Amino acid sequence: MPIAFFSSPNLSWVNVNAPGGASCADAYFLITAALMAVGFLAVTAFLQEQPKPARKTSLLDPVRALGHRGLASTAAAAFFYGSSSRPPRR
Repeated sequence: MPIAFFSSPNLSWVNVNAPGGASCADAYFLITAALMAVGFLAVTAFLQEQPKPARKTSLLDPVRALGHRGLASTAAAAFFYGSSSRPPRR
């Protein structure tokens, strides 16, 4: 759907300048939603059944995995990167 659809003067029922009127963001949202639906259908259609794991995963396994030095340092860097990304207070 082209973006010009919403700003066409022939569509008198669409008032782009009115509060709550259609905007370009609406078109981008609908296109994104449609592409996500196509992706979901493709994944469900083409994904093969996965084999069952040899043993069940416990809830503590992710915490135990932090015993690996590389994973622990990556997790710490990600934690501090995320906490430093908000703007400073005034």
